[in-house]
Amino acid sequence: MEAPFTQEELEILRGKYPSLAKTLNTSDTYLKQIANGLRVIKSSKSIKCYKKLKETVEFFTPKTKIKDNINMTEGFEPLHKDTFILCANKLSLSLYKISREALIQSNCYDFFVYKNPEKKDYEEWETFIEIDEETYFLLYNNLCNKFRKHIVTPMYLNYKKTLK
Repeated sequence: MEAPFTQEELEILRGKYPSLAKTLNTSDTYLKQIANGLRVIKSSKSIKCYKKLKETVEFFTPKTKIKDNINMTEGFEPLHKDTFILCANKLSLSLYKISREALIQSNCYDFFVYKNPEKKDYEEWETFIEIDEETYFLLYNNLCNKFRKHIVTPMYLNYKKTLK
């Protein structure tokens, strides 16, 4: 009995021979010979190796085939659309209602943005509204920059003092 491994199956096995050889306490050359049909499978050792090779191929073979010529982005709909929430107090929300730039330009820190939040994340805030992705990234970046002034700059100045 010879191993009827296809080129596709041999490609799947490529790189896996050394670890399989360790598992089966044999050489990777012996496994390659079995996979390529160069060994007759009749001993208990060769049968065991053959079965392990087949199991490995089956494990690493995709269950569904993807056609090569399909444009994967065409008509793609994600399973879960992201939700972006702006949580704010009344002052922050009034600035946002004027424009998002007004909120960004202000010294107001009393807001936060969430991506795909759970209800418990934002229900402690006075108000919350859904926003688009672009606004989410702008406001998130703005908060990071505002807090950086209070966290990174003082730490850096203290570090500089210790060097003197």
